[in-house]
Amino acid sequence: MSLSSSTYRRIELTGPGTLELVTARVRGSGPNGWALIAPREVGVCRSDLKELLGVREVRQDFGHEIVADVVDCANAGRLEPGDVVTLDPHVAITRTPGFAELIELHGQPELLDRALLRLSATLASGHGIFVEPLACAARCVRRVHDAVATLTARPGAIAIVGAGTFGVLIASLMRVAGNDVHLLNRSRGRLDFLDRQGILSALDLRTLECAQRHRFTSIILATTFAEPELVTWCAEHADEAALITIFGGTRGGMTVGDDGVDLDALRRREELRQVRIGGRPFWFAGCHGAERQDFSAAMAALEKDQEVANTAAGLRGAELSLGEAVQALPRYAHTPTFGKPVVRPSQRAHTL
Repeated sequence: MSLSSSTYRRIELTGPGTLELVTARVRGSGPNGWALIAPREVGVCRSDLKELLGVREVRQDFGHEIVADVVDCANAGRLEPGDVVTLDPHVAITRTPGFAELIELHGQPELLDRALLRLSATLASGHGIFVEPLACAARCVRRVHDAVATLTARPGAIAIVGAGTFGVLIASLMRVAGNDVHLLNRSRGRLDFLDRQGILSALDLRTLECAQRHRFTSIILATTFAEPELVTWCAEHADEAALITIFGGTRGGMTVGDDGVDLDALRRREELRQVRIGGRPFWFAGCHGAERQDFSAAMAALEKDQEVANTAAGLRGAELSLGEAVQALPRYAHTPTFGKPVVRPSQRAHTL
């Protein structure tokens, strides 16, 4: 069967909160570079669930935490069939949805080469789906350390608000870097999950309510959205002139401080600026995306640091076939889930 007549299954967004498993046909190469990859597994990210609900305002990259085999390619830089790759979704190419048996990618050869990063044999068979989220976490850690250096401040005690996948990965990297880390969450559920999984067992894990009397010199807001009440909580529990880093999602129109600073722009532009809240001065830093050096740092951490690798292993959640994912993802979008669900496109339905 030629590639031009090959069909495959993929999950498509059909409306806010709804999905459909469809049969698609391979389009094949065009005037620019082209690659066809077959995912081994695809991690479910909170941005996938935002996209499903129709509340993600920028990039559309449904299904992007990917470990895949290169099936075929043309004018794709150094990429070759047989390579095992992960995706950098920040590179400007076009592609078909990621929760699929096959994914087609089109773009300039140099961009395809940047977008599809080769994985070592260790990561290809292990924690490869965590490379992209860990790269974003590495970017956040680098952003905090750079801001502290710019402000000539001491990092002191760092509170990470939000014990989801990103908060946990940031905490893991921060602890490896030797920082005094406290991981906080609004409710006990995620913290209890971390306890059961033995993740970050030596770390201070507590709810926001139990941290009421603490003051921190640096706070990272890593919740799904940087809601105004959480920004207020950060200011109430930060030392004066403390660093508050916004990693969690923002929407257009979100503001912070006495002068109504545009929080969404601050995060996306990765600004570092002083903001007054209730007359008290704080430094706010935005964090958005990841660069190639962050992907390199993530791969190195997963391969060389046992604590980071163990954290990734403990965060793996339910394994789903494509058919199961169609039913499960809308449910995950509305109900808290503990652990990262993993879609394995070639696997058939089974009883969870």
